[in-house]
Formats: sequence, structure tokens, C-alpha cells
Amino acid sequence: MAELVEAVGKTHQRPLGENTSIYTVSCNFHFLVNGHSVLVNHNVTPFARTAEGEVWLALCLVSPSVHSDTGHIEATVSSPSGYSVYTFENHCWKKRKKQLILTEGERTMLHLSAQGYTMSQIGEKMYRSVDTVKMYRKRVFDKLGVSNISEAIAFAFNYNLL
Repeated sequence: MAELVEAVGKTHQRPLGENTSIYTVSCNFHFLVNGHSVLVNHNVTPFARTAEGEVWLALCLVSPSVHSDTGHIEATVSSPSGYSVYTFENHCWKKRKKQLILTEGERTMLHLSAQGYTMSQIGEKMYRSVDTVKMYRKRVFDKLGVSNISEAIAFAFNYNLL
């Protein structure tokens, strides 16, 4: 984790007061719930700094992990043209183009699903049939490589698709 913090600090320092919410540090770990181990992803995105440049306000999001094991740690820096991910294999930043683009209908369906609405309720709110909502879900599952709505929501939040 120290290597990751140093890599973000050295490579992507920004002037004080500039928006830092494009930076996200993410890691997977097991969390014990009622004696059962659950693999979760923890994202931290800084929003404000002190006069000395220390992060004092950040958004922390814990969600089910989209990976199957622990140890997945990365820093992501987003830009309009894509994003960069710090990898531990090469100890460097890799630029990646944004490959996953969700349509407005797919994003709306995910937002409403994350709020707990059923498919028929989502259809009513979107003025679409249940079959159209099912089509949005299937396309999202295919694009994200997931098998259920919980994984899709976690993936979308973890990779800033919403």
C-alpha cells in the first residue's frame, strides 16, 4: 500500500484546491459478517485537502468485490480520454482507453436497481416495458462480464461507470 500511495503522490500531484476526485485507490479484502468471510472492495476517492496538501475529506465506498480473490490493489486516475492504472507487476502506470460505455438506459437501470427497485418498478419509472428493462440488464451483464445485478452494481461503482 505504501508503494501505491507514493506512486499516486509522485506521479499525479495536483495544485491545492484543484478537484482531486478523479483519483481512486481500490483494494480487496475479506470482511467477517456473522462469522462468514465476504470478499469486499474498498474504494477511496479524495475530495479535499488541507493547506499542507493532506487529504481531509474523502468518499469511501465498500461494496462486494468483482474479483474472486484478495490482493487486487490499484490506483486509478481518470481523464476524459481514458484512465491510468498503477500495476504492481511492472511497478508503473498503464494508460487505458475507456472501453466500457453504458447507454443512458443502462445507467438509469443500474441506478434504480442500486436503489432497490424491482424490474417492473424500474420499467414504470423509465416508461419502458419489463422486457426492455431485462434487455438493459442483459446488455450490462454482457458488457461488464458479470452474472447478476449485485455484481453489475458493484462493478459500475468500482469503475466509475455511474
